[in-house]
Amino acid sequence: MKAPKDQWVIQIDVTNACVRKCSNCTRFCGFHKQPYFMDYDYFCKAVDSLIDHPGLIGIMGGEPTLHPRFAEMCQYLQSKIPLKYRVDDEDLFYPTDSFIEVRRKSELKQYEIHEYSDGPRPIIQGAGLWTSMTKLYKDNLEIIQDTFNFQNLNDHTNISYHQPVLISRKDMGIDDKKWEQLREKCWVNQEWSGAITPKGCFFCEVAGALDMLYDGPGGLPLEDGWWQRPIKDFESQFRWCELCGIPLKTFSRDAREELSDISQTDYQLLKKLDTVDFHKNALNLVEINNGAITADSIKKTALYHGVSYMEDAQNRLSVNNPIYAGSFIGITIYDSEHEIDLEVIECNLKYLEQIFIVSDGRIKKVIDKQGDRVCDELLRVCDLKSRFGTNVYMFIMTPDIELGEGVARLKNSVVNPGILHRIDIKKDIIDKSYINNGVVGGKCVLINALAQSLKAANGNEIIDISIFDKLDKLWVSRKRVTLNSDMNKNMYGVSVDCRSIDTIKRRLGDVINLIHRFIKEYGGLKVCMYSIKLTKRYGFKLMRQKVKNRFF
Repeated sequence: MKAPKDQWVIQIDVTNACVRKCSNCTRFCGFHKQPYFMDYDYFCKAVDSLIDHPGLIGIMGGEPTLHPRFAEMCQYLQSKIPLKYRVDDEDLFYPTDSFIEVRRKSELKQYEIHEYSDGPRPIIQGAGLWTSMTKLYKDNLEIIQDTFNFQNLNDHTNISYHQPVLISRKDMGIDDKKWEQLREKCWVNQEWSGAITPKGCFFCEVAGALDMLYDGPGGLPLEDGWWQRPIKDFESQFRWCELCGIPLKTFSRDAREELSDISQTDYQLLKKLDTVDFHKNALNLVEINNGAITADSIKKTALYHGVSYMEDAQNRLSVNNPIYAGSFIGITIYDSEHEIDLEVIECNLKYLEQIFIVSDGRIKKVIDKQGDRVCDELLRVCDLKSRFGTNVYMFIMTPDIELGEGVARLKNSVVNPGILHRIDIKKDIIDKSYINNGVVGGKCVLINALAQSLKAANGNEIIDISIFDKLDKLWVSRKRVTLNSDMNKNMYGVSVDCRSIDTIKRRLGDVINLIHRFIKEYGGLKVCMYSIKLTKRYGFKLMRQKVKNRFF
């Protein structure tokens, strides 16, 4: 069994609340009558205890973004992660039509090889996030990209396979000798993580979740260096392995079925618990004959164990996910030097839901495809969020700015709300990608009310012609992007065809660059030795699957 010091990630389970009830969830989300939310001070102590751990500090749930202090947790992580492991990838500032592809490329840049006691492993150090990408993910998109080097993303709308957890080895008739062999090779312990829950520290993330489910005695005390302790110090936690079916490699089920498989021992234990919503969860009580689960009791889409968790990484994010930008509105500002051009307004309506005509900080007219209406409403910086919401991106522009076809692509792209997309016709080149036309002195910015930089603004500032210079001064310089074809660097078209020749070539090129970097850092001979050791450890078939899922 691996001790936490030899695991590439240790999870901090900040909540077991979730928006989903996936089949065979390892955190048993939906089972608990009252989900927990980790105390913030305890979370900080957990982070402090892991700063010297050679791997990732993982943040997991449930759905972590449901935690009411999630943003504060991100800020604390940023303050504690060593500088060399903090996120530093400006590619994350640009819009993308394939968010998974951009995350993959960013993570490839960060891999390094670490020598654990059982051999080498490519790892990422810093902070990691496991999330099902709800609207709260979008609301926190800027701080998430600034915080987490590694993100395990899956909105669970496409097929992904979960192995049953609540199956006891005794129900399967497995004797102690064989069980010990299976337990020692458990793939969760060998390939994944230990965990910190509100009840202490665990050698295995599933053991920590079972302790929460069955109201167990808790883990080791949370203290500095707990993860350096030998595996024998965690032996009392092996009791949870007796109730866990993961080492048994039975079968896998489509997570979307929301059906959890369970054997008789776990079933009877759950029935006795007052803390479990026993009747609100779809449970499949499996039948076991002669040490095998009968085919009749494996319902619906269950498959043999060993099927790839998800065939293509692109399937982790559906086209209907709320993370995409969606809708845009225009705020056209005019004064004595900038008069309204109705032809330009009409052109811009092709890409915008509405256009608000503003003068001297007041909305004078609202125009949409159905017509227009006259009004006289004050518009200040502090009104942007309440007036337009957080799902809307705003083009604030002078009347001469005519938007280009690139804006239509942004609707189906992920746009980091913390970025100031800007153009000044006097200084920047118009290349017809996002801005078709404009006169000298014309200006345009694309912003979202969720931007962290806006928090430093004087909320009472009115939206008038001076707003462009004020926004420019507010924003961190590295989070300013010019509204031209430079914004297309992450527009891959991968969301349309993830198996195209161009996609395969690009991904292969990224992997070759990674290998080249490894050879440069560690030497060719060492990289060859590492590759042989890893292939021997996992076997060729599993090694191929790991490389495909993580790098391709």
